[in-house]
Amino acid sequence: MAGAALALVVLVALPLAFLVAGSVTSEGGITLAHFRDALSSRVYNLYETGALGPVAALAIVTMLIITAAIVLATRLGRGSAVARAERAGVAQ
Repeated sequence: MAGAALALVVLVALPLAFLVAGSVTSEGGITLAHFRDALSSRVYNLYETGALGPVAALAIVTMLIITAAIVLATRLGRGSAVARAERAGVAQ
């Protein structure tokens, strides 16, 4: 069992950590510039060539991700508010 866990760490976790660290760091420290450069140039090229379908799909996916994050934050916040109210003995 320990050998399998070690193999998982060495073969999966360490390379994944290296890729993540390399994609969010530069000489100046932590940055998302690599993602911004890659995504913005591709979206701009698609827009300029008239391929609006992929650009619209990306906009929809981005909107769905933001909506999911807002819903999750709202539910987590509401859950903690309900728990606080229950501890205080206040009925909602």
